[in-house]
Order: sequence, then C-alpha cells, then structure tokens
Amino acid sequence: MSYNNYMISRFKDSEAIANRKWTNISNFISNCGIENIDEYLHIEENFIKFLRMFYITFSTECKETYGSSSLASHIIVEDKNYNNEFDYWGLHNADERLNILAQQNMNYMTTDDIDFLLKCWIRELCLIYFFEISSGSSIKATDAEFCFILKLHENFEISEIFDPVDNVHIEKYSCE
Repeated sequence: MSYNNYMISRFKDSEAIANRKWTNISNFISNCGIENIDEYLHIEENFIKFLRMFYITFSTECKETYGSSSLASHIIVEDKNYNNEFDYWGLHNADERLNILAQQNMNYMTTDDIDFLLKCWIRELCLIYFFEISSGSSIKATDAEFCFILKLHENFEISEIFDPVDNVHIEKYSCE
C-alpha cells in the first residue's frame, strides 16, 4: 500500500513557527492574558472541527455504508500532575471523565464526548491515535503543540475527507 503523508499545523510556514507568541493554553494565558482567551478557544475549536472530520469520515460514513466502523482508536490518558489550572480551563472533572472515556469504544460515544476528547488531545491531557483498519490511514499528534501527522491511503484525496478550516494548515511531506 502507498500513502500520502501530511503535516497538520496551526502554522503555515517556518516563519510563522519562529514568530509564534504561544504554544498551548497555559502559555497563551501567560503571554496574551485571560481576557483574550477567546482567540485561543477559536483556534482550538478549529482544530477540533478538523480532527472531527477524520473521525466522522472513517467512523460514521463507514458505519452507514458497511454496517460497522473500521476506525480503531487508542486513548492514553497522560499521567501528569498539572500544576496550571489553565490546562483544564473549561473542562470540568477532566481527569475523571478522561479515565472513563479512555476505556470506552469511541465509535459509540456521543458528539459531546468526542469533542471533549479532541479538546483534551489538543491540550495534551491525553494521546489519541486514530487508525482506519481497511485502508491503513491514520492520524496522530507530534511532540509539538497543535501539530498532527496524517497518513492517508493513496486512494483518498485529502479534499474527500477535510474541508478547509481557518487556522489549520495542511502540508504534504515525505517520510523518507
């Protein structure tokens, strides 16, 4: 099988990365102030919308077409002691809820639960690995905040799965 690889990031190029003012929610609040949190939340919501498209395509649409989903996922709840309350900003009972959801099959979760998990993934409170079994397509986070690697089977065009989303940039790259 052959795949196309993409880097998903909030930055359009290396110059934007060098000029970044913040990396995560805690860093945003420290550098930009809590009064500007809507700017961060808007970008975070754009990433949730983008990541949800992968989930919906390979979970919901496959379920409707074939009767079952071929999307597998693996959720790892980070075992960290977060000293900064802003990592959890707006996420009530995050630790408890994450531990419960991590043991469930994502294909049977509510939209609210999926969005909660995606938000936690973006904030690095958990790791999620999506793997579409029939094609081998996958998406996973990198070590950098707001950066993901998408491996898409050559039979799929990126435009078949993802609509353009503000603040989310897609760049094709080679893993070789």
